[in-house]
Amino acid sequence: MRLWHRSDNADVPPGLTGFENFPRSQFAIITEQVVRSGVDVILGGGLVNYLPVGTQPPAGATYATSAAQLDAISTSASQRPTTNLIELARSLGYTIVYTEAQLNAVVADGRTTKVLGIFANEDTFNDNIRVGTRNLPGVEENLIATGTPAYVESAPTVGEMLAAAQTLMERNPKFQNGSLTVLEEEGTDNFGNINNASGMLEATRRTDGALGQALAFHDRHPNTLIITAADSEAGGLQIRDPLPATNVGTVPANPTNIPGQPSGAFNNPLDGQNGLRTQPFTSAPDAQGNSFNFGVAGSAHRTLQATL
Repeated sequence: MRLWHRSDNADVPPGLTGFENFPRSQFAIITEQVVRSGVDVILGGGLVNYLPVGTQPPAGATYATSAAQLDAISTSASQRPTTNLIELARSLGYTIVYTEAQLNAVVADGRTTKVLGIFANEDTFNDNIRVGTRNLPGVEENLIATGTPAYVESAPTVGEMLAAAQTLMERNPKFQNGSLTVLEEEGTDNFGNINNASGMLEATRRTDGALGQALAFHDRHPNTLIITAADSEAGGLQIRDPLPATNVGTVPANPTNIPGQPSGAFNNPLDGQNGLRTQPFTSAPDAQGNSFNFGVAGSAHRTLQATL
């Protein structure tokens, strides 16, 4: 079995796959269950959920600077374990990696089959920016102003995780008995929730790469079943095109009867490449060679849900 997530490994659905039913807020408990589960390959983020309060980060975790940095994220018992779960994982036979380069080295080694990858302090994407004691939403403008990339740069993409895990799995003697993979690219959800169109599109592009890896695995093993599912309609994002090559501007919203807003048209700002009212995105050429400029509008913050 393989389990990985672009967020921390205790989040759903990977963190609740086949483990005891604890509230999803109990990250420390769920993370320990994941480590003790016997899953062969675990890849994701969430270093803070593996280490007790006051513990220095491992030397290989180049994205983490100090115990104080991790403690500033959280000292809550729901987030921080009382046992060093990295030491526990090592005692259970896991090889621990913290960057894409380290993961690639383990894959190239040819002998390792049991791997725990922890590629970020929290999520491997930056929908939340920690600046001193403040938290800023990871919208395009804040990412640019703080020099923060949308994704942790030393972490593998979700497609790179999948390719590495497939290699690890295929050389595992247990592979002949069958396998199960649970995978989620959480960035499409979280960037959508805060209406970061650029981050959401990058997450979608990475998801597409992972689907390509899954289909390649199917080509090698035709008895593989691939199931895809949507998490939610995060942010209710909509495409507006075609647009001129200048500022994406605004789009009239419908309905217009929003409490506190004047009657008549309500102009909803569009997202371009660098945030609101910036240069539009441009699509790749279609089958006829046509490209189109477009902007992205959000209909809500957070997840949209429908009652059935």
